[in-house]
Amino acid sequence: MSFKFYAVAPTPEKSTRDCLDPWFMIYVTADRTVKPCCPHSAIGVLSDEVSLSDILNGPGIREVRRSLLEGDLDAECANCPTRPLTDPESLRRKVRVRLARAAHETAKP
Repeated sequence: MSFKFYAVAPTPEKSTRDCLDPWFMIYVTADRTVKPCCPHSAIGVLSDEVSLSDILNGPGIREVRRSLLEGDLDAECANCPTRPLTDPESLRRKVRVRLARAAHETAKP
């Protein structure tokens, strides 16, 4: 069995990761820590004062999303072992399509 690892440094042509996780997935650990994906650090911790909605609409996740869309990756995304490289415009198109699909699915009776 072989595994593919994508820990390849971004280039000017491919400056972001082909990653939809921050829009469509989250990881919540046993200690209530919320992460945008498995290898990334926490963006928040659930508590009586902090809801999942607070975290998913908060500055931490918005910054991860912005950095991916603009190709201005933080160190964790730049060194991601799970997603291949792509260009920001391709990722933006992919996010728009998936968000539109999700909205359409949600609107179905």
